[in-house]
Amino acid sequence: MTHHGLLPVAKPGGITSHDAVKRVRRVFPGHKVGHFGTLDPIAEGLLLVGIGKGTRLFQFYQSCRKVYSGVVRFGVATTTYDVEGEPVGDPREIDLNGVEIEKLLQRFRGRITQVPPIYSAKKMHGRPLYAYAREGVEVIPKPVEVDIFALSADVIDSCRLSFRAETGGGVYMRSLAHDMGQILGCGAFLESLSRDAVGEFKLADAIGVADLEKRSREEDPGRFVIPMENLLPDWPILVVGAAGKHAVLNGNPLWTRDVTRMVSAVPSPWYRVLDESGQLVALVSREDNGPRFNPRMVFA
Repeated sequence: MTHHGLLPVAKPGGITSHDAVKRVRRVFPGHKVGHFGTLDPIAEGLLLVGIGKGTRLFQFYQSCRKVYSGVVRFGVATTTYDVEGEPVGDPREIDLNGVEIEKLLQRFRGRITQVPPIYSAKKMHGRPLYAYAREGVEVIPKPVEVDIFALSADVIDSCRLSFRAETGGGVYMRSLAHDMGQILGCGAFLESLSRDAVGEFKLADAIGVADLEKRSREEDPGRFVIPMENLLPDWPILVVGAAGKHAVLNGNPLWTRDVTRMVSAVPSPWYRVLDESGQLVALVSREDNGPRFNPRMVFA
């Protein structure tokens, strides 16, 4: 049986996102499978995996809001900005109980400029940065603007800080930890990390990789896949009849006269198009709240 949609997976620490996808692919043979945003091997938490046509929604979930929690260790920096890297420089004493934590956090809220870690999958001249680092080639990653909508933290002990962050797409939590250490002048690295939410999905919604493998031997694993029609729930819906469906499937624009029903009258730049049976047909865009809807992604 063919399945299409998103599978919320709870990735354990100690394996790569690619390894997790390989294991999911074995559960869904013959399906196209791909993840929506890498989690470092040390990190655990929510990994969204596209199944079948669901893989085409990458751009929308890559850029949506995410929630992370973890621990930053102060007193030394590392080459990778996390616990797996080699120490950089001599350790320095730090007592976080004497630090104005709120003042530190405020520097990282809102739209900030961040430099990706040299050991990361960020591309530069068509190659991931980690490829240069492993070859000993010195490169300077280009700073990027990212959004941190909320950031809170609590002191665990003299050198450890637990945090929770709500971010936009493209934020490196390792860089956040490293930059905190640079500001305090003592160095810091990311000791642990969990991704707790992506868009409308929460870690509590996810199934563990091992559990998925086990349960797939006893039941259809497709029951854990969120169907296409239930994705992007914040987007309004246009319901179309046979003529409207035929038009959009052939790449032609929809007009308001083709729409038999609109679910949510709130103006939006993007809409989901469903046929009368409730199947997702296309994603369309609307300019200036006008009568025309242009197809941007069609699901034949």
